[in-house]
Amino acid sequence: MSAENGLEGLDLIIREKPVAAVIDFMLPVLSGIDVCRGGQGGRGV
Repeated sequence: MSAENGLEGLDLIIREKPVAAVIDFMLPVLSGIDVCRGGQGGRGV
């Protein structure tokens, strides 16, 4: 799986529920740190 930006990555993680994910910290739209935090909703992944 891959995504073009952090928001797409977060959507993929929520939908697919992978065992592990490699996330770049410098993503457009939503940073890798925000993806780990679960986006603006704060529901961590």
